[in-house]
Amino acid sequence: MLHSDKKAFGFKERGDRITVLLCVSKNGDFINPLFVGKYKNPRVFKGTNLKELNINYVSSKRAWMNKAIFNNWLCEINHYFKLKNKKIVLFLDNCSAHCDKNLSNIKLVFYPPNTSSIIQPLDLGIIKNFKDHFRNFYMNKVVLDSINLKQYQINLLDAIIWAKLSVWKIKKLTVQKCFERSEKNILDLKSKG
Repeated sequence: MLHSDKKAFGFKERGDRITVLLCVSKNGDFINPLFVGKYKNPRVFKGTNLKELNINYVSSKRAWMNKAIFNNWLCEINHYFKLKNKKIVLFLDNCSAHCDKNLSNIKLVFYPPNTSSIIQPLDLGIIKNFKDHFRNFYMNKVVLDSINLKQYQINLLDAIIWAKLSVWKIKKLTVQKCFERSEKNILDLKSKG
């Protein structure tokens, strides 16, 4: 029997990872997610037009968000809202990749340190809901492959498509309730402090 803290002899762990940047408005409208992978041009993307699939994919050495990627994403989102003639407020936690910047159509507001878990709407249920939907896609693949007597394999493109579909499955009501919970928690914090 193998334990999770031990590796099997001859077993090579897959190094594929992605970071997903989610951004949602209070009314439940998501901005197209940004995916950060490890490789600039993964083999699995060969012959696939990511623009046609409306997939925003960038790469970094460890598939992590960094300041350059975040800054570029902010500028693109700012341009998007400029074209729509809309101004927004974007709330951010104190992640080291988040940069403070003056933008024409986005006002950045940073949560106080160590408060994300109690006042960030994404942390109050949206990310969990996203992961639950993603897990369902994953488990459906595992079950389908086992029925067909195949060893299941999931590639980066599968994961990105499932992640996009998972975002679409999040109900607006779920998002609105997470924002309401955030507002309540902020008021509770203000009344205590």
